[in-house]
Amino acid sequence: SQVWRITPRRIDAGQVRGKWAGRVAPAHPSTEAATLRHDAAGLLSVKRGGGSFDFGITTAADPSADNDDIVIGRVIEGGEVVAAMGALPVVSVPGQGEGMASSREKACTYGGTNSFCAQAKPLKKLQLARARML
Repeated sequence: SQVWRITPRRIDAGQVRGKWAGRVAPAHPSTEAATLRHDAAGLLSVKRGGGSFDFGITTAADPSADNDDIVIGRVIEGGEVVAAMGALPVVSVPGQGEGMASSREKACTYGGTNSFCAQAKPLKKLQLARARML
C-alpha cells in the first residue's frame, strides 16, 4: 500500500486506485472495537463503519482518532521503521515533492474535496510491503 499522508501522530495509507478501485471495501460495525483506544504508537486503525481501503498507523498516542476510527491491530515488529517513516519530510507548500510540477494535486487545499490532496504527502513515494495478518 502506498503512504499518502504523514501527520504528527499518524501515517495514512491504503487508498486504492486503478483496477482495485472497483472492489467492495470491508464494512466494520460502528461499535466494533469500541473499547480499544489510540493510546500508543504502532496501532493500526480504519474508519469506523468501513467502506474504505484506507488505514492508518499511529506514530504516537492520538486520542482524537477514537471518535472516527477503530483500532484493528498493532505493529508486532518494526516499530523503529514506523517511527522513521513518521519523521520523513512531507509536502508543505504547493509544487513540492516527487512529480508535483505536473500534478493537479499541487493546487489542492487541505480539507478540500480532493481526497488525494498533496499536503502532508511524503516528498518521495513510500510503499508499505510485507504486512500480514496474524
